[in-house]
Amino acid sequence: MSLIGKNKQNMEKSEIFTVKQSANYLQVKEYTIYNLIKLKKIPAIKINPQWRFKKS
Repeated sequence: MSLIGKNKQNMEKSEIFTVKQSANYLQVKEYTIYNLIKLKKIPAIKINPQWRFKKS
């Protein structure tokens, strides 16, 4: 894989947040993120037992 391909792959990975990263980014508690998921206030996808979010 070229250096450009690696940079693109890293950039795409950095656009996907975990619950903890989302909470830090939004400056809220993790339970707030879970509540927002439950209320369908933020778009999220569940991958295995974990939730993931796009930064956009």
